[in-house]
Amino acid sequence: DWLVLGDVTDSVDGDRPTRVWWSERGDFTNMDPNIDDRSGFRDLDQQYGKIVALHTREFTSVFQEQAIHRMTFEGGSSTFRFDLVERHIGLISPGAIAHFGPNSYYLSTNGFQVFNGNVSTPIGHDKVDRYVLSNIDYNNLSLISCSIYPKYKLVAWGIPFAGSTGINKIFLY
Repeated sequence: DWLVLGDVTDSVDGDRPTRVWWSERGDFTNMDPNIDDRSGFRDLDQQYGKIVALHTREFTSVFQEQAIHRMTFEGGSSTFRFDLVERHIGLISPGAIAHFGPNSYYLSTNGFQVFNGNVSTPIGHDKVDRYVLSNIDYNNLSLISCSIYPKYKLVAWGIPFAGSTGINKIFLY
């Protein structure tokens, strides 16, 4: 029922990389904060970096660079509750995540992970994680892409390794 944005810029406060902003319920064109129509925003803790991605199901998962929050509707004066469910683990790049059902598959600075809405579980065994994280081109993180192929039960990450001008490695889970 809401349009939810993260890492926003507005004419009053300027760049707000840790801000989650939601529209009026049922009206995606009205983003003006107003408790009467349930629109508003929340600034998350800056120590965890900017917001990189959102995933909505019965609640919204907010992925920062070094944390994951669960955004849950609760009504009242706050509209949404934000619970910090993971700290010191987050999303390395906006393209490094894909969602299927309740799960989010992503690449973090700790390696490959799956987040089920409550907890992240490592899925890239130590050797694979070390190989990827030591060879990835950190200057081209924006090139990373992730896709899910449900028919074959596969998650694929396209990753640029150092010295490349684009994606030159694909990793499957």
